[in-house]
Amino acid sequence: PYTEEPRCVTIPKGAEPLGISIVGGENGGIFVSKVTGGSIAQQHHLEFGDQLLEFNGINLRNATEQQARLIIGQQCDTITILAQYNPHMYQLGNHSRS
Repeated sequence: PYTEEPRCVTIPKGAEPLGISIVGGENGGIFVSKVTGGSIAQQHHLEFGDQLLEFNGINLRNATEQQARLIIGQQCDTITILAQYNPHMYQLGNHSRS
């Protein structure tokens, strides 16, 4: 299966929403299920199928969807995300929720 090397994405955020929807994979992991057009997430090349490995240094590899939402929802000026394009893992999961 095709995956890319993990990449570090740094986003100056402020009060603007990030512009992604996430979903927990069936076998673990947090995945981007939707990116809003024109959002800061899209401008920084986050995309559908990206697995969020870390968010501001917090390991999300074994996080639940609920835990990830709490972490991602925190207010901060700059976000650093370690992401890996991993769509085959996402497709194995439950992607009916947004």
